Amino acid sequence: MAGWIVPGFAEERELGSGASGRVVAAVHVVNGTRVAIKYLSPRLFGDPGFLARFRREAQLLRSLADPHVVRLFDYVEVPDQGAAIVMELVDGVSLHEMITGQGPAGAESALLVLKGSLLGLAATHAAGVVHGDYKPENVLVDGQGESKLTDFGVAVRAGHDAPAGGTPHYMAPEQWNGTPATPAGDIYAATAVFFECLTGVTPFSGGMAQLAAQHAAAAVPVDRVDEPLRELIARGMAKDPAARPASAAELVTELEATAAAAYGPDWESHGRVQLAARAAALLLLLVHAPGAAVASGTGTTSVTTTLSHARRAVNVTRRVLSAGHGAGGAAVGVVVAAAVAAAVVLPGGKPMTTATINGSIGAVAATSGSDVWAVGCAPSLACNKALITHFNGTTWAQLPSPGSGPTDFGALWGVTATSASNAWATGWTSDRAGGNNAKLILHWDGTAWTRVPSPGPARGRLTGVAATSAGNAWTVGYNTEANNGTSPVILHWDGANWAQVPAPAGTSGLFSVSAVSARSAWAAGWADDPSRGTRTTLILRWDGTAWARVPSPTPGNEQGYVNYVTAASDGTAWAAGYAIPNSGSSAERPLLMRWDGSTWQAVPVPGAAANTTFYGLAATPAGTAWAVGCTTIKPLGSCHNGLVLQWNGTSWARVEAPAGFKVGGVVVLSATDALAVGSGDPSRIFLTRWNGETWK
Repeated sequence: MAGWIVPGFAEERELGSGASGRVVAAVHVVNGTRVAIKYLSPRLFGDPGFLARFRREAQLLRSLADPHVVRLFDYVEVPDQGAAIVMELVDGVSLHEMITGQGPAGAESALLVLKGSLLGLAATHAAGVVHGDYKPENVLVDGQGESKLTDFGVAVRAGHDAPAGGTPHYMAPEQWNGTPATPAGDIYAATAVFFECLTGVTPFSGGMAQLAAQHAAAAVPVDRVDEPLRELIARGMAKDPAARPASAAELVTELEATAAAAYGPDWESHGRVQLAARAAALLLLLVHAPGAAVASGTGTTSVTTTLSHARRAVNVTRRVLSAGHGAGGAAVGVVVAAAVAAAVVLPGGKPMTTATINGSIGAVAATSGSDVWAVGCAPSLACNKALITHFNGTTWAQLPSPGSGPTDFGALWGVTATSASNAWATGWTSDRAGGNNAKLILHWDGTAWTRVPSPGPARGRLTGVAATSAGNAWTVGYNTEANNGTSPVILHWDGANWAQVPAPAGTSGLFSVSAVSARSAWAAGWADDPSRGTRTTLILRWDGTAWARVPSPTPGNEQGYVNYVTAASDGTAWAAGYAIPNSGSSAERPLLMRWDGSTWQAVPVPGAAANTTFYGLAATPAGTAWAVGCTTIKPLGSCHNGLVLQWNGTSWARVEAPAGFKVGGVVVLSATDALAVGSGDPSRIFLTRWNGETWK
C-alpha cells in the first residue's frame, strides 16, 4: 500500500510530508496536466476516523470554487490500496516560507496577503465551510502576488463541532473551549497571521497553557505595528467573536478603507509588486534547487512548484468542479476550452471558422442557426472573467462583457434569447472585495450588452435564466449573505424591472430555470434535508401566482442535485442532474427525470456509467428532446467520451456523437433541427447540427 499511486498519473517529485501523509507533484499521463496529489498516510488509511476526515476534506473542497482557494480536481479511494486528493498545483510558495526566509513584509504587501486570504475565506464561508486551521503554512503566494488558501484537513461545516485541530499560535479563544466552529474563528486566525506578516513573530508565544491563557485574556501587542493598522488588528482579534467583523467580506471593506487612507490609493499595486518580488525570489531558489521546497509545520504540507510549470499549462476541456456539490457551489455544467482558430463543416458543406477564444463555455441559447449565443468565462484555465461569444451562421465572435473591470472576477452561467434583439445573460462579478459573488444580469438589445440592476441582497450568484418574450423572463441562483449557507434567489422581469419572488420554504439553492409562458415555469436545484442529514433533488413550479415545490425522485443513500430543467409545454418537462454517495466517494451517477403532466418520474439513462454527467438539456412541445454530456477521465475529471441522447417518444437512445465531440450545450430548433456546442480538442470550439438523421 505504501507504493500506491493514483491511476493515470506519473509522479514527478515530493513537495512535502508530515504525520498525515505526503504531497507530490504529478502529471496526467494522457493530457500532460500537472497537479498536486495529497496522499493519506498508509497508517492512517486503516483508521476509520482519519479516513472519514480525509473524505470530508475532499467533500468540503468540492463545494468551493474561488480564485483564492486551491481547487479540487478529484478524490480517489481504492479499497486496500489508499486514498488521495488530486488538486491544483500552485506556482508559488507558502507564506510560512516567505516569513521565515525573508522576514517581515511591508505594510502594503502584508495587507494584500490578508485581503486575498479574506476573499478566499469569504468564498469558503459563503459555502457554509469554516477552514479551522488558518496559518502561514496554509496560505500560498504565487509569482504574481496572488494568494490562495489550502489544506482543509480540519475544516467543518459552520456551526458544527470542530474536530481536534488548529494551530495554537493562531487559535481564537473560543476554539480552545471546543465551541462549534464559526467564521469568526477564521477571521481571528487570519488577523493573527497578518500580525506575523508585519512583525515576523506571532502575537503570542509560549507553551500550550501560556498560549491558551494569552489568547483568552492578554491584550494583543498592537503597538508593534504601524499605528493605522492597530484598530484593524484589534477588531479582527477581539476576544468576543461578536466584536469581530461580521464576515470576511466586511473585514476586507475595512482593510481597503484603512489601506487607502494610510498608504494612498495605489497601495494595492505597490503591495503586489513587492509581494510578487518576494515570491519570485524564493521561486528562483526553487528553480535551482535539486528538489522541491518542503513546508514545515504541524503535519501539513504546502504545495510549491517552479515558475516554468505555470508556463506549461495545458488547455483541457474541463467542468467546474464545484458544480452542485455544496451550499456554495453552482451548477455551471461544463466549460469548454477554446484557444485556437479551427474549422468544421456544417450540413451542406458550409464551412464554419471559429474565432480565437481563450475561454470556457458554460451555457448556450439560439433563436436560429444564425443567431447563437454562448457564454462562460475566460481564460480557459483561470476561468474568472465573464465571456460572451456569438455565432452568426458563419463565424464566432467574442463581444465585450459589461459590468466588470479589468481587475474583476466574474463568469456567466446562463443565457437565453427570444429574438435577435432580446437576450439575457446572468452570472456573477466581483471587484475582489465582495467575496466574488455580486449578482450580474446583462441584456442584449440587438446592438450591445448592458448591465441591468439586480434587486435584493448584493451578494449572490445567478446560475440560470429563461425568457418567453421581451416582457417575461426569470433568473435563479442563490444568495450568499448568510455565513452558514445559502438562500435561494428567484427574480422576475416584467418588461421594465427585475423583482424578487419568494421561494418555497426548504429551498437551499437553484441552478436552472425554464419558462413556457407567463403562467408556467420550472426551476431546479437542491434542498438540504435535516431529517436525512443530506441533500435532495429540488424542483419548483410556477403557476402564474406562486412557486411551489413538486416532489421529485430522490436517491436513497445518496445526495441528489438537479442541474438542468427544460419545459417543452405545460404537460411535458425534463430534468437532469446527478447523485453522489454519502460515503464520500466522488463517483457521480447521472439522473434523468420526466414530468408527464402529473408527476416527476426517473427515466433510465442508456449506456451511462459512473462519472457520466449531463451538460445540456433541451426539448420541444412536439416531443423532441436531447441531452448531452460526457464520461469523465478519473481521477482528473476531464471529459473522455461524449454522450448524446435522443428521446424517441418512449425511451432515451444513444446517438453517435460527431467525431471528436466531447461536451457542451444543446438547443432544439425543431424536430429535425438542433444545435450543439462542444469541443473537438483542447484547442477549438465548434457548433454541430442535427439534420434529422445525423450530427454533422
